[in-house]
Amino acid sequence: MILKHVLAAGSVVLLYSSVLAQTSTVSPYSRYGLGELRYPGSVKQVSMGHAGIALPDRDRINTLNPAANSLLETATVEAGMQADVTRHSTEGSSQTTNGSTINYFSLGFPIAKGKWGAALGIRPYSSTGYDVNTIDESSACNCGRIQSIYSGDGDINSYFFTTGFAPFAGRKERFYASALYDSLLQAGDTLSIRRYERRANALSGLAFGIRGSWLFGTLNRIRAVNFVDSTTWIDTRIENSLTLRDINLSFGLVYNLEMEHDRFFNIGITGSPQASMNARRNRLWYTYRSNDFFIDVRDTVEYIRDEDGKVSIPMSWSAGMAIGARNKWALSVDYRTQAWSEYEAFGMADSLENTTGMSLGFEFIPKFGGPKLLQNIWYRAGAYYNSSYLQLNGTRIEDYGITIGLGIPVLKSDNSRNLSSIYQQKAVLQFAIEAGQTGTESEGLVKHSYLRFHLGVVFREFWFAKRKYN
Repeated sequence: MILKHVLAAGSVVLLYSSVLAQTSTVSPYSRYGLGELRYPGSVKQVSMGHAGIALPDRDRINTLNPAANSLLETATVEAGMQADVTRHSTEGSSQTTNGSTINYFSLGFPIAKGKWGAALGIRPYSSTGYDVNTIDESSACNCGRIQSIYSGDGDINSYFFTTGFAPFAGRKERFYASALYDSLLQAGDTLSIRRYERRANALSGLAFGIRGSWLFGTLNRIRAVNFVDSTTWIDTRIENSLTLRDINLSFGLVYNLEMEHDRFFNIGITGSPQASMNARRNRLWYTYRSNDFFIDVRDTVEYIRDEDGKVSIPMSWSAGMAIGARNKWALSVDYRTQAWSEYEAFGMADSLENTTGMSLGFEFIPKFGGPKLLQNIWYRAGAYYNSSYLQLNGTRIEDYGITIGLGIPVLKSDNSRNLSSIYQQKAVLQFAIEAGQTGTESEGLVKHSYLRFHLGVVFREFWFAKRKYN
């Protein structure tokens, strides 16, 4: 049964990959490195300010920390999409663009309920999309107006498989079912019972995880210089493409401490070692003359076809903390960093900077299991800050924003008035809105003010639920 659903999900993932393989960003900052790095979380995590490394769910897939999937109790299918409205502005002009894209598709399922879970799916890793055309007067060469053209497109996507395992889960339940507990209870030795409970509780929330990601995709970049008013100078064009296809590994740990009154305290850590990825590049550099009707190629300066090499994905790590009360509220804080100053492509370094980021998110539900739908909606809000790997004209490119969101349960048609059980929830609709800004108008740079709308759907199936009646 599990294999059947996994194969079915794999077919859907392959279908979604053709949809994801499209340019999904419009930003001149995506000219550099591997383009604009995409946030890997779900719509729920977006609505909480991109936080969630230490916030596992028993019925949701966590793509930020593989260890968090150890708690999965239900088979879960998740998908998400987003629509963007972005205003690009400089000191003298502005332009508004909009677009939409599918963000992710994933399937999660328990292998040993509440102890060992796994998930697979597809999501974007990075995107390139820009088209910059400028014309300037040059006094250095006495050649009149010079047109500079920069354009690029493409995406790198990720097939991923992740699994999390909690080796000590269920120790307290096993203690209660043991002969030792019965003997201590009969003897009235409450001190020993509490000591064994503390020992069992101390380790039961520890889980480990690993994620393998197959990164694939092509980034295309074009740079051209045209001499508009001169017939003496020859125009130049350089076309580059970089294709990435290899496996990247990351690891995770989460510690969930259950306390009285359904309260919890969680710590999560993830890390990915530096990876040398197989890559292939093509490069064509030629000179030409052009007019409105044709291009006359004069000379080929450099031609590289299907050259194999390596691209170095730098080491990264992140840490998070979460506190709250189950099915009531949660507060989550994340920190992340990656050493992009060590990035190399085909033996050449790039002038990239190390990245850092912080996220803060909060969610609450008015009355889980209440008789009214509004009482069973999760309300979420958050904020985030990221310093990108770009420093241009002496200015660090930064990204920051605020988020709000909702998680709305969709109940089965034959449900009872008891909404507390997730067995009564056929699906959950996730909504998120984020408003933010990247870059600045100073120092000749571009500021992006954006508004993003996210929609996610979570479907649940209880493959492992034992039926009492046929």
